[in-house]
Amino acid sequence: MSGSPKYASVALNSAARQRLEEERRRRAEERQRRAEERYRQRVAERAAMIGRRRDVAAGRVQELTRQVGGLSGIDSGDRRELLSRLADLDRRVSVNSGALGVDTATAELMAVEQHLSAVLTRSADESAGADRVAAVAALAVSLDAEPDRLKLDAGGARRVDDLLRSARDLVHDARRFRSVHAELTEQARQHLENVETRRSTLTAVEEQAAEALEAFEAVLAEAGEIGVELPGQDRAEATKMRLLADLAAGLAEPAARGAATLTRAVEELETSLEEWLDRVYRTRLIVEAAAIALPRAGFQVLPETFTSAGSDVSLQVARADGSVMGVSVESIEDGVRLVYDGRAADFTVEQTADGAAAVCDRTEELLERFHSELGVQDIETGQLWWEGKPERPDHRTEQVRPQRVAQPRQRG
Repeated sequence: MSGSPKYASVALNSAARQRLEEERRRRAEERQRRAEERYRQRVAERAAMIGRRRDVAAGRVQELTRQVGGLSGIDSGDRRELLSRLADLDRRVSVNSGALGVDTATAELMAVEQHLSAVLTRSADESAGADRVAAVAALAVSLDAEPDRLKLDAGGARRVDDLLRSARDLVHDARRFRSVHAELTEQARQHLENVETRRSTLTAVEEQAAEALEAFEAVLAEAGEIGVELPGQDRAEATKMRLLADLAAGLAEPAARGAATLTRAVEELETSLEEWLDRVYRTRLIVEAAAIALPRAGFQVLPETFTSAGSDVSLQVARADGSVMGVSVESIEDGVRLVYDGRAADFTVEQTADGAAAVCDRTEELLERFHSELGVQDIETGQLWWEGKPERPDHRTEQVRPQRVAQPRQRG
């Protein structure tokens, strides 16, 4: 065998390409299955979150019902209206399981709390300061039941909290209390409405972000299984961290942009991963075919010599004369090639009219036979080439074995 490596391009024929397409479909179906499983999990988590909000609303209804029932000094008509609205809310909250139903019930509950506060304020001038305390407490219950109000409306939360402290300080000053309480009531209404609006917006963004984040983690896990770092992975990781920070801060617009950016990055990563997996599977098909074709061509495969690096695979084979040759399947920019490296006794240098030519007829014959056997296994090879090879036709075009053409061997 000549002193320089020998090369031959290699490609899949139609039958092998069909296997590659089937593998691609299998991977796509598996990804779809995993995506559907992640979606079902998100739906379950969202249902649990809605359930928790429903429980909070139900608790607020029960507390207000108890509070209204124990109040003295308020108009009987106001009491009946409040209790009627609370009873209706109690029924609606218990049967609604969807986000829209819970949101609607929560908005109605806020209106009932505002109504109660107004009723208590009207009666506060005519009774002791206890009713003013109750009026402030009614608003405080509504505010305390909203744990995300500082996150979703920080400015509104600070204004309302300042007014709430002022109102508590003025419960024994009827004239000044009425003015502060009126402003507190209006500011609390606007604040809680802002929180609900921003929560609805953020919930939609969180759903989009959750899908992008889960898809990102899935593609990283799949790449990790084969030990490859994908191009653009670091940038996508930075996008993920910014997105998580925006979500934690309740910043809906930046989070929406981050989710969209991460979604595009995931699509690019998936494309790169698919290309890589194609190369790996294509190499696998070639190696499987070579494991069958090499012995048929007169080579003994040395199985303990199999090594892999990325999508490339190398092994060693022995000829009948005992010489050992390395065989590699290498992915290159424009496809795949077979590389043979070793030495054998048939290597000579002949002087021709064009200069020195490196000749190794027996090795060349064996490799061309191997290439013919690969063809039987659905792998197509180009002409064997090495540095200094004399110009002449491919052996396979000179000596086509009739039995291979007339009666192709069944693929193993």
